[in-house]
Amino acid sequence: MSNYLRLFCLLLTLAWSGWAWADDPLVVGVLSFRSASETKVRWQPLADYLSRSLNGRSVELIAENFTQLEERLHRNEIHFVLTNPTHYIQLRQKNSLSGVLATLIPKANDVAMYGFGGVIFTLSERNDIVTLKDVVDHRIAAVSESSLGGYQMQVYELFSLGHWPSRQTSMLFTGMPQDNVVTAVLSGKADVGFVRTGVIEGMIRDKTLAPHRLRVLNNQNLPGFPQAISTTLYPEWPFVALPHVDPRVARKVASSLLNLDSDNEAAVAAGIVGFGIPADYSPVENVIRTLRLPPYDSIPNITMMDVWKRYREPMVAAVLSLLIIAVLGVRLWWMNQRLIKANKEADHAVARLAVERQRFSDILWGTNAGTWEWNVQTGETRVNERWAEIIGYSLNDIEPVDVHTWLRLAHPEDFKHSEQLLHQHFSGRVEFYACEVRMRHKEGHWVWVLDRGRVVSRSEDGRPLWMSGTSTDITPLKEMEATLRQAKVDADAANRAKSEFLATMSHEIRTPLNSILGMSELLQESDLNGTQRRYVKTLNSSGEALLAIVNDVLDLSKIEAGQLTLEHRPVDLHRLIIETVELFAFNAAEKGIKLSHQIGTQVPESVLGDATRLRQVLLNLIGNAIKFTSHGMVLVQVEALSGDWIALAVTDTGPGIEAEMRDAIFQPFTQADTSITRKHGGTGLGLTICRHMAGMMGGTIDLESDLGHGSTFTFRVPLPRFHNEFSGSDEQGTVDQLASGWVATDRVQGDIKILLVDDTEENILVVKAYLQNGPYWLETGYDGVEAVEKFKAERFDLVLMDIQMPNMDGYEATRRIRAWERECQAPSTPIIALTAHAMAEESEKIKAAGCDMHLTKPIRKKRLVEAINQSCRRRFSPTRSSF
Repeated sequence: MSNYLRLFCLLLTLAWSGWAWADDPLVVGVLSFRSASETKVRWQPLADYLSRSLNGRSVELIAENFTQLEERLHRNEIHFVLTNPTHYIQLRQKNSLSGVLATLIPKANDVAMYGFGGVIFTLSERNDIVTLKDVVDHRIAAVSESSLGGYQMQVYELFSLGHWPSRQTSMLFTGMPQDNVVTAVLSGKADVGFVRTGVIEGMIRDKTLAPHRLRVLNNQNLPGFPQAISTTLYPEWPFVALPHVDPRVARKVASSLLNLDSDNEAAVAAGIVGFGIPADYSPVENVIRTLRLPPYDSIPNITMMDVWKRYREPMVAAVLSLLIIAVLGVRLWWMNQRLIKANKEADHAVARLAVERQRFSDILWGTNAGTWEWNVQTGETRVNERWAEIIGYSLNDIEPVDVHTWLRLAHPEDFKHSEQLLHQHFSGRVEFYACEVRMRHKEGHWVWVLDRGRVVSRSEDGRPLWMSGTSTDITPLKEMEATLRQAKVDADAANRAKSEFLATMSHEIRTPLNSILGMSELLQESDLNGTQRRYVKTLNSSGEALLAIVNDVLDLSKIEAGQLTLEHRPVDLHRLIIETVELFAFNAAEKGIKLSHQIGTQVPESVLGDATRLRQVLLNLIGNAIKFTSHGMVLVQVEALSGDWIALAVTDTGPGIEAEMRDAIFQPFTQADTSITRKHGGTGLGLTICRHMAGMMGGTIDLESDLGHGSTFTFRVPLPRFHNEFSGSDEQGTVDQLASGWVATDRVQGDIKILLVDDTEENILVVKAYLQNGPYWLETGYDGVEAVEKFKAERFDLVLMDIQMPNMDGYEATRRIRAWERECQAPSTPIIALTAHAMAEESEKIKAAGCDMHLTKPIRKKRLVEAINQSCRRRFSPTRSSF
């Protein structure tokens, strides 16, 4: 009977205790960063939801800070806790929590957030803070060291990149809420801020922060994550059951949390999607352990018993190893003897190494270079004494040295270039880093330094660790470069002055030559007696000689200035050679010399080249041969060589040239004998120009001479064969040629009305005399203003326009005539420019002004008449094309 009584009492006791427990409310503690009332308003609907889900078991919600929660936990007044991940790790270590029931899933802009992270930000206008490397040298604001999203995540991210800590870093802890951190950065109390994700977006949404006022550093742009984030994602807040909670109740709570729908009033009030399965909080633990934060901020007390329990097997193995070592002692002694011998050899190696080290030191001393070593990750830097001497310091003056020493002394404009070259070297695109930078000398001036180096070690993930190199003072070289640049500027100015002088000289000489040669040509057409004809011929020859000198000097000037250009167009090579030889037939016959030519059967008829310059070289070579040959013959031979090469040889039976003069005659103003100059005339520029032109065409000119038996000049040049059927002339549109490339010789019938514009009475007289017997009617003008007025007043078939005139030059007059024609929709009147300039740029200026062609003074009668007839024929032709 007593047994049944005891059993009944036990069941009654259990029923009473179960009934009493069922009436006790379940207490859920929520970590509160803001006021307790705000937190309770947000989470009370969740407590009500749990009460309903637990079949009437009441759930009470309390909102406490860190200290209050831990006190309640210590007194076992709380059954469940909703807190941040860092606090959970601390509570788990102290209170042996049973584990996480569920992980919070908040939402932002109706997007589920399955994690959160840290944000590192600064003001948008701060250009000195761009990367995480820049953060550590500035003042940082954060809520507290205990905040995972507001401090710990960011510090761990900086640790991972090797940018933390630094002596220059200072912290400002603002306390909660995290909005205070943003306010500190906006007010200038801090340069950089740490907050958790969502804070900045929330302030923008609440209109307490203007959009684009802040710039997020190291933004990850994670797919599906709508908020700015500078770190990796970490799990959200855990919902945790305390150890004394009945497991059955804990399971029901976990089930209720996992079944909470996003549209439930509890989820809506809390601003969450719901709860998910427990997340992995080991990344959070790793952050705390790495930063040595509580509860991992102290070293555990280790006893010998702990050591024995932990290392029992290794200790036993160590004892056995000692026994083995004792057994092997004899063998070790024997090996020691061998080591002694090896040590002696090592000593010799060390000695050799010392010699090599001394040699290296001597080389550095000889090159006067400074040395440096730089830890890319930490900024640690080591330099030698010479490095400091380059900028006027001793090593003691600038110690301690780190990368900021270089940044302080280097010119700010050189930072970007140096950084680009470093990135290229770090990425492996260039083998060495080499950069010229300016360094501030102790005395205040800038010193040019050449830094050269390379990465000597890298981390396991490939990041550069140590970099070594040298610094050399290159200031004298830079000064020399500046001097050379100035010298080039001066040389260019001198060249321009020379070109201007030559252009002026050409104009001033050609202008009177135009009258001299024009008048002598007209006199030759008049009735003269023998003596008078000889006088006029002498006058004409002297003028021609002077003109040749001017042309040679101008050609040489163009070549030296790089202004002489070559054409590459079809040339009738056979015709060019025959016509060039025929030009000297009269001179050769007058001297009693036989002049002949031979063209090989393999020589192509049509080639690609510059007909004008080919003819100029041949004219010089044949003219010199006839000039210096008093009897015998001059032979022009043309042969085809291998490939596209052609050899044009001019052989004479003249006096020959001495061996020591054969190179000199190709120099400017040089002839084989000064007496030859007096006898035959000339400037000694012809062969110089020929050799230059041959070189520009890719060819050569060689000389073979036998003193007393004549000379052979051989011009070898590549002339590609032109395979199309050749037709037309081999010339086109040079300064002294007709624009169409062919010459009209038929006379134009009828009166041709010409406006002649020239400020020089002598030139007008020459042109009038040239045209007096032809079908021409001339109206004259003495400057550009008069020319434009007369052109507008009367109709002319042709305009002969001088270029250099007072009041208005020929360029402007031509432009105004063309403008008037366009305005009146009148047909274009041919305009032939008459100029004493012969430089290449003059031709372009004349063409740009609107002239159809131009003639260079001195002007020949035949050339002038042909140009007029050609222009007028095209003007009157019903099918003519415009100029």
